[in-house]
Amino acid sequence: MTDAKSVTRKFCSKLSTRHSLILTDPHHNPLVVIGRIGRPHGVTGLLHVDRAGENLRAFTGKEVHLCAANNNAALLDAQVTTRHVKLARCEPAKGDVTRIALEGFTDRDQAAALTNFLIAVPRSELMAFVAKHRKGEPQALADLWYFEMIGLTVRDAESNQPFARILRVEDLGHNALVTLEPLPGQTLLSRPFDLPLEYPHWGNVDLSLEQVTLAEWKLFAEA
Repeated sequence: MTDAKSVTRKFCSKLSTRHSLILTDPHHNPLVVIGRIGRPHGVTGLLHVDRAGENLRAFTGKEVHLCAANNNAALLDAQVTTRHVKLARCEPAKGDVTRIALEGFTDRDQAAALTNFLIAVPRSELMAFVAKHRKGEPQALADLWYFEMIGLTVRDAESNQPFARILRVEDLGHNALVTLEPLPGQTLLSRPFDLPLEYPHWGNVDLSLEQVTLAEWKLFAEA
């Protein structure tokens, strides 16, 4: 069994390419951050983009949300003001996206004003993208993308009682920590706690019911 006291919670400032950062737009619609804009590239409005992976390319030709943020990794569940802009081009043509062009941004000064902005898309659109490319139904929590885990109800495997909600997932590089917060009205859990994503007692996940089961978790909750 994993020793709960050996798990050290760390704040991870990087954005995972599995997209663990969820914001809320002014209309209370969830947005998933899929990249961060860096410095301008050249003089024609191109922008470097960080931590985007390949998934940003799927939104070429579509409108994305740009969210101004300071210390952006701390904005979990925060409501933000966004602007819409069309993602015109991603470079290179294959592999991780490192540069983008946004419609209407044609010079370096315009591009520089967007440094450190977050690029986000509606959670519903990213869910559809994931479902299209997934082979079969996910069975384990680790089969999900991080943003899909957030908000899942957690049931105690022994009593089948719902007792927690997944609040966030923090990517630490070689592992990830899943933060659980107590559900109101239940008596099993009194405060939030962290569990490794690789913890072997996560049970089956059911996306249709938005829930996952968990066994042998109390040692972590009491640590």
